[in-house]
Amino acid sequence: AARDRSDAPTLVKALQECARDHFFPYIADDPALLVALVRTSSEARQLVATKLSRLVCPLSDELLFERNYLCFLSANLVELDVSQAEDRLGRLTGAGIAVLAHRCKNLRRFSARNCVGARDAAAAIAASCEHLEELDLSVAPGVHVGEHQGVTDASVRLLAHQCRHLKVLKLGNAPALTDASLKAIGARCTKLTTLRLEHCPTVGR
Repeated sequence: AARDRSDAPTLVKALQECARDHFFPYIADDPALLVALVRTSSEARQLVATKLSRLVCPLSDELLFERNYLCFLSANLVELDVSQAEDRLGRLTGAGIAVLAHRCKNLRRFSARNCVGARDAAAAIAASCEHLEELDLSVAPGVHVGEHQGVTDASVRLLAHQCRHLKVLKLGNAPALTDASLKAIGARCTKLTTLRLEHCPTVGR
């Protein structure tokens, strides 16, 4: 135990030095390493907030409000993937995504598959992330989407109106969507090259 304590400062220093140089992208790909890094000092938290441009981590609402995770979320992020497990809805809700969108206003790519409350998430993203080029709010086939959880025509209209730079939009398994969404997307999202609406039973009828 004594040896572990004596080695701890050395390990902390090594981790901080790795973050300052070309090893940072490798640390950025591992949420556990990122958390270990930001726990070392306020300087490390500032370093992460400044250098981190991409984050892939299945966040939950609870984790979002921990200081160690909030420091990852800044205007420097351009790519964020908080997608949940493929077989069920996760613990990240529309309220959590609203926090993400508000803190990360310069996102270009945002993936939040299988998140609860995609309807509210879409509205929050539309309000904050006007530079988005790629957005995935789809739910995996076979995962039940509650009546008030999925993306709706109203939320798609908001996205189409505010996020005019969208090139890729994925909204699969959204039973409330209709052809009205297609019309809104077609009228506003003139840069769109990919639109995926699988398992949306009332689209195209």
